[in-house]
Amino acid sequence: PYTIKEGDQVSNVPVIFRLNTAIDQSNTIFINASDVSVKIEFLGEKTARLGAVKKIRGKLIPEIPDQLLQFTINKPDGSDNFIKDVKTDTSGQFSFNLAFDLAGGWFVNANYGGNATYLPVSGSAVYVAMMNVGKAIIVLGGNSQTNPIWDAFRVNAEFVHHTFTTRGLDPDSDIKFFSSEPNQTANADDFATLVNLEEAIGIWAKPQLGSQSPLFLYLISANLDPDFLINDKNILTPDLLDSWLDVV
Repeated sequence: PYTIKEGDQVSNVPVIFRLNTAIDQSNTIFINASDVSVKIEFLGEKTARLGAVKKIRGKLIPEIPDQLLQFTINKPDGSDNFIKDVKTDTSGQFSFNLAFDLAGGWFVNANYGGNATYLPVSGSAVYVAMMNVGKAIIVLGGNSQTNPIWDAFRVNAEFVHHTFTTRGLDPDSDIKFFSSEPNQTANADDFATLVNLEEAIGIWAKPQLGSQSPLFLYLISANLDPDFLINDKNILTPDLLDSWLDVV
């Protein structure tokens, strides 16, 4: 029989011996472990918005904690970036942040050097950075109680929201939809108010806009020419809207 020597890589394996239904015995045996194959699996979506910082996640299989991995990042322009010494956590998972500053395919290659027990392995994934399709603010104003065609406006606003989503805008992160009756409006985020619209333009949208990320503003209501009826109590004047857009 093999005798375990100092320096051997061993694992504790519980083994259950069942002689019959009346006798259950358990014992622990030691197995010399070496040359164990490993796989690298990348987790999560493989897409990112251009200019975003995305957390790259993955794991070793089997789940080996406290192991160092090295990464080579091949960018769409052909240049390389290196990320060293990313350590796996207690569940064998790794993660690091990557800034996607170029549109196109990013080739991420992971290398694990192995040790006395586990064999070296490489794994790769391709992440696609897409240009930002922009931000959209939809405002359905008016008063459903006094305007007999408000429901037709609602249908139009909901269709506009649907159109933006089919064009690639994320309804959770790229669209703000305000309605004077949000409980009666599909996908509405909040009430149509002057404060909500001003904050959506100057606080929510402004930091995310640029030459590759336009702002789409869609307002629909029973207008009081030239003013826009936000709700039954407030109007939006062209001058006020212009002052908000000046800061974008």
